[in-house]
Amino acid sequence: MRRLIVCLSLLAAATPVDAQESDAERDAAIFGEAAPAASTDSVVGAEEEAAMFDAAAETSPPPNQPDAEDALFGERSGADLQAASALPDLVDAKDDRLEIGGLAYLRGSYALSQGEDAETAPLRTPALFDLYADARPSERVRIFTRGRFTYDFSIPSSATNATDSFGRPLERETVALDQLWLKFDVARTVYVTAGKQPLKWGSGRFWNPTDFLNPVLRDPLAAFDERLGVTLVKLHVPFESTGMNVYGVVDVDGADSPEEVGGALRAEAVVGTAELALSGGARKGRPRYLGADLSAGIWDFDVRLEAAFRRGDTASYYEGELDLRRMRLPSAVSRKDEWIPQAVAGLEYSFNYSDEDSASLGIEYFYNESGYEDASLYPWLLFQGAYRPLYTGKHYGAVYGFLAGPGSWNDTTIIVSTLGNLNDRSYLSRLDWRVQLMSYLNLDLYLNYHYGRNGEFNFGLDVPPVPLVPQLANGFSSPQPRVDAGVGVRMNL
Repeated sequence: MRRLIVCLSLLAAATPVDAQESDAERDAAIFGEAAPAASTDSVVGAEEEAAMFDAAAETSPPPNQPDAEDALFGERSGADLQAASALPDLVDAKDDRLEIGGLAYLRGSYALSQGEDAETAPLRTPALFDLYADARPSERVRIFTRGRFTYDFSIPSSATNATDSFGRPLERETVALDQLWLKFDVARTVYVTAGKQPLKWGSGRFWNPTDFLNPVLRDPLAAFDERLGVTLVKLHVPFESTGMNVYGVVDVDGADSPEEVGGALRAEAVVGTAELALSGGARKGRPRYLGADLSAGIWDFDVRLEAAFRRGDTASYYEGELDLRRMRLPSAVSRKDEWIPQAVAGLEYSFNYSDEDSASLGIEYFYNESGYEDASLYPWLLFQGAYRPLYTGKHYGAVYGFLAGPGSWNDTTIIVSTLGNLNDRSYLSRLDWRVQLMSYLNLDLYLNYHYGRNGEFNFGLDVPPVPLVPQLANGFSSPQPRVDAGVGVRMNL
């Protein structure tokens, strides 16, 4: 669909270095990014994985200063888990008590659809600015806050109630609180993080069904995770003797009474070269969840498995036929008494093609029981607000490959990926080219090509006039997308 699979501009991060933190650790701590779990058998290191999958590269932390807690609150590498199990101080010690910084993220995107005039095709120029304050009065206490300001230069200042082609409102400027959390420990045994904080669970590259505490789905191709933080009280108890970490989470996001408070549990363990996590959660009025994710190194391969089950889903599901000419509409059905499964399986192979250069190839499959096999229902899902990109179909697949610093281009990363909805047979192929121009400045270019049948990744919509429905009295049309491209520049302050 022309607007549903949005132009996802990608941008690699570069941050200042202080005496105790690497670029990657600072990005992880400040911007809530996490390197994907990597097995010890992987040929490509964490920095290459981070460059591809938009996460800060993890490096070995100094003694008693693990960066995993700051980087993510769920997904961790084996080295991080082993460090955490050694009962470290989870608050990084710093010489300075207060640090202020931020980032400026400017981007532009252009989308050309089938039969559309190139001169009138949509051009978007959104910008983002984050400003943070990081206070550490002692090595055992830390408070962090980050605000976000966004501004879209492509929306005229004179425009009021601006909408996209599907009638969804567009905002020229927004101001939001992204993070505000306090971290401390209790007798160096229980480690507490309370407030609005970043969160990501799951081992999948593109799909994360176990990331159920986040109300917004992660954009797997974004330069960094732009989702706002979730209001939680997180308790972390590491067990040194077994190499395990147990998390108890109190979900108070949007809760206005005690009965609205939810909770979740998560246990993580390293077994050889494998990392296993089990999780579950519940909250009044929302589905109950059970989940498990695994990443392991087997020979030269990295294997990633993830599965989630939910029960009590109150959302409406639709079945039947959509024929507006004859006024035949799908009917809503309830699945709240069912356990609805979702599962991800991925395999990645890394190899050296020269003494100094390496590459990785990977494949991922996603089964989504809550999705639809019939693409003819997509318009109805869209108008009902039930359309969720990358989670609308029942079967998905992805293949990818990347080169990090090939040859003499040590500051360049090249990524090629293809995502497909295997039910409607629509596809999106993407090329990303990232260059670190200087210590604080990065440039990213991307190009998307849509093809296949009329479906999720190549969706055109043509609704005939429906006199009985005022909103559709004149019909509605949106052509299939063909090519979209973008450029982004990010500077850390």
